Amino acid sequence: MNADLPMREIRRRLSWVGFLSPLSEAEMVTLLRGANFVRLQDGEEMVVGPKEHAERMLLVVAGQLQVFEVSLSSERELTLWVAGDGTAVGATGLVPRWTRELHLRALEPSLVCSVKSEDLEAVVRANAEVGLRLARTLADQLQLMEDRWADMVEKQVSERLARLI
Repeated sequence: MNADLPMREIRRRLSWVGFLSPLSEAEMVTLLRGANFVRLQDGEEMVVGPKEHAERMLLVVAGQLQVFEVSLSSERELTLWVAGDGTAVGATGLVPRWTRELHLRALEPSLVCSVKSEDLEAVVRANAEVGLRLARTLADQLQLMEDRWADMVEKQVSERLARLI
């Protein structure tokens, strides 16, 4: 990843985020006006606490991140997914996490954009298509998790492990 991506390239890559694709160039500029950017080197971690989780939407501009939680009982890392270019990191910026911190680890040099929740909400209010696409994205994620939970309940431990391998 180029350490100094021009803002035009950042806007282009953020248009890959499905729910942001309806934004015009001017709307994207407005959204990014109050954004912060965090560069993570290979192996470097970022921890998102419950309060910050509710205050900012995290978007992967470039690179690849392992998104995980640490088990409260065993302290093992539980990988939730791997996020790449043009990906929103879960429901950050929308709702607080209740108890666990969310961990992001760069699998390669990465650039993360942190957008204030009020800026995201303003874009949703101004552009209904963004809101509809965001709702569909979150509904898809919820449906996927429901399917995974149903599979886990129905299968024996050995079957669940075999599916993971």
